[in-house]
Amino acid sequence: MKPDKNDLRELVRMLLGENTTRRDTAWERLRPVGAGTLLPLLADELPRQDADGPDLWDLIDWQADNVLPKYLAAADGPLVVHHLLGHATPFSRRAGCRLLARLGPRPDPQSTADALAERLLHDEHHYVRMAAAEALAVLGGNACPVLSAVEKAARDDASPLVREAAGKAAARLGEVCVVRDIDAAAFEAEVVRSPVPVLVLFWAALSPVDRIMRQVVGRLAAAHEGARFVTVNIDDNPEMAAAHRLYATPTCLFFRGGQEVGRLVGPHKEGKLRETLDRLTGK
Repeated sequence: MKPDKNDLRELVRMLLGENTTRRDTAWERLRPVGAGTLLPLLADELPRQDADGPDLWDLIDWQADNVLPKYLAAADGPLVVHHLLGHATPFSRRAGCRLLARLGPRPDPQSTADALAERLLHDEHHYVRMAAAEALAVLGGNACPVLSAVEKAARDDASPLVREAAGKAAARLGEVCVVRDIDAAAFEAEVVRSPVPVLVLFWAALSPVDRIMRQVVGRLAAAHEGARFVTVNIDDNPEMAAAHRLYATPTCLFFRGGQEVGRLVGPHKEGKLRETLDRLTGK
């Protein structure tokens, strides 16, 4: 039997409490409650805990290990991320970053990386931005699409603590990201002056087809030697799309010696991309 609205908040408080028996009782009663109902209540209650107390992060870790995973199989991943990072209270957003760091890519890899990058670049509270950087480092390869955002924070953030955390995250991601997302400032060095052929995938973050193409390019990059692979998010770099006369995404441009030597418009299988690259690299 689902608890009524009047019981939910008290049960959540019991769930976050120190009494093991009451916590188990609360969990049994909350099992039928959907993530869309429970997560906002958890976000509301977390700031009520002692923010400086030594047991707070242990409590959040306990949630990450024992509460949220039980909902992830049935819950909509982007919805989980939204509830954890979209809360109005900054301390709740920091707690959400910490929870996502513990959960890794399980809610939804793309939504998690995008939402954490948004917090890292735009949250007004430095401790939220720092927690977002630390969570992105934990995501590893799943955060590769937002590596440029992490590098920007490491370079430009006003807080030295955030710059340090983002710098560590960028170094970690740089070790695992075969395909780098670049902007106009990096295009000259990464593409025009590249000593090897370059495949540039222009993509839009909101397109499911474009996201699949990023995965295809990533698999090819991991197995192909003698070429460089980069991506450009046209939502963040519309001037680059205009400069290269792009009319649709995904579009793959092939460069050699700083000049465009071919392009493929629309989704393509890995074999087609490999065939084109092999021709350019003389394989």
